[in-house]
Amino acid sequence: MSSAVDTGAMVSGADKVVVIALGNRFRGDDGIGPIIAERLKENAERLKKNVADRLGGRVGGCTIVEGKDDAMALVSAWENAALAVVIDAAVSGAAPGTIRRLEAGVQPLSKDVARCSSHGLGLAEAVELGKALGRGPGRLVIFAVEANTFEQGAAMSPEVSAVVEELVQTVEAEIASFSNTSFGDTWQASA
Repeated sequence: MSSAVDTGAMVSGADKVVVIALGNRFRGDDGIGPIIAERLKENAERLKKNVADRLGGRVGGCTIVEGKDDAMALVSAWENAALAVVIDAAVSGAAPGTIRRLEAGVQPLSKDVARCSSHGLGLAEAVELGKALGRGPGRLVIFAVEANTFEQGAAMSPEVSAVVEELVQTVEAEIASFSNTSFGDTWQASA
């Protein structure tokens, strides 16, 4: 199921901020994205003020999107955004609950760390597809949380549950620190 919440009226794509929460809340730690989205929605007024303050009041807030589970849906969700923040569970071999911040164009995205679906293309492929189609955000930041379990019907593990508040604050800080002058060549296709 796909859902989006706009925390205020958006203006041009040059000012658009989108948070994309990946995962399935009914599959253990895979639910980290939807849980963070829920918390951000609860804090929507603070997000709205942070973004408006950073952009001189020209923006009403950010869009929070859930339920995008394939590469083209991701590309469409972040297309022309000034800042896109993606939250997902990951498996990289780190300790469960480890939060990794990755920025497209600044560091390579490993296919095993940045996946958005057990079917088809994942997040790393969506980034490359967006570049190839010229349909990317100005800046793309990914928060990957090391998962412990993806079992259907399982609760979120204690290790991942323990980092929910930290990740909410981290995402809010990322949005608050965003500015129109912070992009550059971070979304350019690699040579």
